[in-house]
Amino acid sequence: MRPPTGSYDANALAVLKKLGYSVVNWDLDTNDWRAHDFTQEKSAYQEMDKDTTGTVGHITLEHEVYNQTVNELIPWAIDYVKSKNYQFVTASDCIGVEPYQ
Repeated sequence: MRPPTGSYDANALAVLKKLGYSVVNWDLDTNDWRAHDFTQEKSAYQEMDKDTTGTVGHITLEHEVYNQTVNELIPWAIDYVKSKNYQFVTASDCIGVEPYQ
């Protein structure tokens, strides 16, 4: 599960683990909720090129409630991510667990 606003603490993690949940959070925030600026949102994806941590993937944060995100950012992002040879997979694939209990 993704914690609301991405916020959690050690107690929340312990309770969720006890209940059998895995916590998944994003590492790439487009800030579409803040700026509504297509150029700024694209730059979040372009930061992937600067990643020197050896990360083999990213989990991005976008919000489908914004027309610009749905109509401009997502189509552009799909093409961009594919051009960088990333694959789209589910969160459960990323962490190796079954998606439903």
